[in-house]
Amino acid sequence: MAYSAGANSSREIDIEQSNGERKSLKVKVQTFRDNDGNPAGSICLFEDITAFKSMQQQLNDEREHFARIINKAPLGIAMINDDDRIIQANKAITERLNVTEHELKKGDFYQLFNDPKNSGKAAKKLHKNGKLEGFHANLRGKDDKVHPSELNIELFDRAKQQYLCWISDISDEQYQQDKFESLLLHSSMPMAVLNEVGFSKLNPSACDFFAIEDEEELF
Repeated sequence: MAYSAGANSSREIDIEQSNGERKSLKVKVQTFRDNDGNPAGSICLFEDITAFKSMQQQLNDEREHFARIINKAPLGIAMINDDDRIIQANKAITERLNVTEHELKKGDFYQLFNDPKNSGKAAKKLHKNGKLEGFHANLRGKDDKVHPSELNIELFDRAKQQYLCWISDISDEQYQQDKFESLLLHSSMPMAVLNEVGFSKLNPSACDFFAIEDEEELF
């Protein structure tokens, strides 16, 4: 007589052995029926998944521990996936931007940038180099308040293509920079900023001194 396999079912159970050791088992039951469709018997398979469950629990514990560390960090930290979406943000960055983690997860990371051109520049550098180091950007928080920040992004999980982003508050540094640039711009004395290759900024008085219309003529 021919038999056909019917529906199978499986479940996980925990048992305690006579020596007190606990085991996790996966139980699979496969039923068989005869040509008339009547139950003809069943086969029950037991798989010991104790080691797998232990490793799974250890991994979950490590992830929760890592999440707690990130959330307690005084520095703003966010996790970004390969679609540029924020999948995790810690307390420091949500409080600084005055938004909830749920609100941050609604859009992609680059929507936080106050300057679209700068966000495009950051995205291009990250996708080209696989990381971002010391990148300055103004992030937009609640009520469009701007937060001067320095971003450092590194690949965290290669398989999932997830990136970890550290967000530093450089408001004081930006304030001093703005004061300097205001002084430079409004000074009646010719003033310029030099870098390793030459001039990087000139004020109007310096442009008049060199008899040029635009500072870029000397760059």
